[in-house]
Amino acid sequence: MFIRIPRSFYRENFIPADANLTTGNLYSHPDPLLRWIFWERLRKICGLARGIKAETVLDSGCGGGELLPSLAGYYPRVWGIDLRIANARRVTEHYRLKNVTLIEGDFLTQDFPPGFFDLVVAADVLEHQRDLEAFIRKMHAVLKPGGTAVVSLPVEGFFYRLGRKLFGLTAPEDHFHAYPELRAGLDRFFQVRGISHLPFILPLFTVLKCSKK
Repeated sequence: MFIRIPRSFYRENFIPADANLTTGNLYSHPDPLLRWIFWERLRKICGLARGIKAETVLDSGCGGGELLPSLAGYYPRVWGIDLRIANARRVTEHYRLKNVTLIEGDFLTQDFPPGFFDLVVAADVLEHQRDLEAFIRKMHAVLKPGGTAVVSLPVEGFFYRLGRKLFGLTAPEDHFHAYPELRAGLDRFFQVRGISHLPFILPLFTVLKCSKK
């Protein structure tokens, strides 16, 4: 079952995000449409991931832990890694996610065994990587042969930029790559097996299910 963390939990438990982060802000934003967009993005990620048979799952860039309750319900062993995990730890404690292991650190430098994971999730993570190829290579390396990556990418088109203006949001300074570059990077190492857009017309996000080449 997909689990949406209530706004009250954010108000009562979350440490405020740094000025350049969105963790805990967009998922509990006062505007219901904006909240719906970002939670629906995670729902689509889970929708593409649900049919994947996996024992070991990594949420790379797990942020505030928004996906962890759902992933922990689908799969027996889940890892989440991010540079800051204080809020994700609050989520795992609140939902008593005994099968989730949290790691505070950099995915690129973390010493994961090669071919350890059946599934890697990257929810709007790739565009933040200065060295995009290195990150995708690491995703590829930690996946088992035939493993799957489920990736969400911002389209960053006209309507995406218009939406920022309407909601009073500013573009993150660390969005280093546009969608065509992100997709080209993925296509070098993965075969796209499924795709979902949000919304269906004039999409703001694209979610891809990719098999390791």
